[in-house]
Amino acid sequence: MTENLFSNLEPLGFSEFFKAQLADFDPAQNALGRIVFQHSGFFDVMLSLDEVRPAFLSGRIKHLTRARSKMPAAGDWVIMGKDKGDQLPILSILQRSSELKRKVPDRTPSQILAANIDFVFIVHSADASFSMNRLEKHCYVAEHSRINYAIILNKTDLCPETAERLKLIKEKFTGKTVIPLDSVNKKGYEELAPLFIPRQTSVFIGPSGAGKSTIINNLCGREVLKTGAIRERDLQGRHTTTTRKIIILPNGHLIMDTPGIKLVFFDETLTDMEKFQIIRETALTCRFTNCKHLTEPDCAVKKAVEAGEIPEDLYLSWMKYSGK
Repeated sequence: MTENLFSNLEPLGFSEFFKAQLADFDPAQNALGRIVFQHSGFFDVMLSLDEVRPAFLSGRIKHLTRARSKMPAAGDWVIMGKDKGDQLPILSILQRSSELKRKVPDRTPSQILAANIDFVFIVHSADASFSMNRLEKHCYVAEHSRINYAIILNKTDLCPETAERLKLIKEKFTGKTVIPLDSVNKKGYEELAPLFIPRQTSVFIGPSGAGKSTIINNLCGREVLKTGAIRERDLQGRHTTTTRKIIILPNGHLIMDTPGIKLVFFDETLTDMEKFQIIRETALTCRFTNCKHLTEPDCAVKKAVEAGEIPEDLYLSWMKYSGK
């Protein structure tokens, strides 16, 4: 029975590394699954390709796990109790094979963005929004996490300076795979194919509007994620990735797609509209869809301001701009 359970989990990235930790696992009393979404102490956990269950932190794990970096994250494998209710209590977390994390100013330890990630695809657009400064920051996240990564320079059809930008990127990130893509005409995808190893898990990170959803749709051969246009006037991207799931490519590679994986970076290269867009993306993970970002509980924007991730003066400017 246990072997059958593990075989059902293998398509979700379950490997011998995790199996070795389950010598005392009792499938009659417990359930095993992988977190695909987290928000304010509640989780969506995949028990198989066909079953997703809501879960919550048990009192035991809250008591034993006080450090934020040790709390469950997207991608974690967790053991849950089998209750009669719809929601399952998370009892423990299996040791992680990797942690995608970022250093938050004035905070220790690092913020865990996702767990058990094998590869990171860093997607930036070759158009006028391109910023080497931002690219360096995204690459640092993967390097700091000790996870291998590749750089995708997307929308090369919109940039006559593609060759020059590719040269600069390759000189800066010596030895790293750098792939130019034209997602409209679907050029360059043959170079990506060898990087998608069956039953390994990757994430796509990069600025809003860089074309991450379009790339994933092209890889799947159908629309699994909604895509949004970019207004040429101000290059303001609309947040388009709102699904909460693991996407499985035809060859069995897994892409973790969750709004919980966010990188909030503000620097002088961003326009005000681009900064506001990042705040809008953060607001999508607020507890309430009609959150006014003032005194509501579990407001993701206010939490980011308190944590120093969003500058307070920028938050006030955004509130004024939004008419709130």
